[in-house]
Amino acid sequence: MPMPTYREFLLNLRIGKPLALAHPSLLSERLLMLVIHRRIAPQALWAAELLLNFEARSKSRLRCFSAEGEDVGLFLERGQPPLHDGEFLQAEDGRVVRVRARPEQLLHVTCRNAFELTRAAYHLGNRHVALQVGDGWLRLLDDYVLKAMLEQLGADAQTIEAPFQPEHGAYGGGHHHSRHGDEDFNYAPKLHQFGVRA
Repeated sequence: MPMPTYREFLLNLRIGKPLALAHPSLLSERLLMLVIHRRIAPQALWAAELLLNFEARSKSRLRCFSAEGEDVGLFLERGQPPLHDGEFLQAEDGRVVRVRARPEQLLHVTCRNAFELTRAAYHLGNRHVALQVGDGWLRLLDDYVLKAMLEQLGADAQTIEAPFQPEHGAYGGGHHHSRHGDEDFNYAPKLHQFGVRA
């Protein structure tokens, strides 16, 4: 029997076809995956952790692995801010999952005075660069072109490895599109692949 696509598998579930008609490998993959749909308030205890870089934390649809090596599928509400370090999620099976920011290569930018730092922030903002703002410093993902620009402006840009949590943006909420007429187009969500099993 030819293996159905993931979309066909979801469509069969939606119209009530028996699970026995679905290809066994799709069923086993779904049953073995830790599926997460919900953000929740901070918790005292958690069962698993996701160690993700900023790009992965910005995705509403993501396939990755937990720190424990378990296959994870994130299906979060679209248009929400990126996941942040220390945020909590709840899986379909009830388990609580904590998000951790994976350290990544960053430029740590400092300047001789507040004016020069403000000017550096202006030029980075003009290029729509994701930027983390601290007391007397800026951080952005390592980029040799931006580093050269910053040095020309008189800034000191040192390469470091650290978790990255940039400003979300003044408007927040992401893009909103009309959902009118979408009822007949329930395609399987696109999962971005991140990381490898440890």
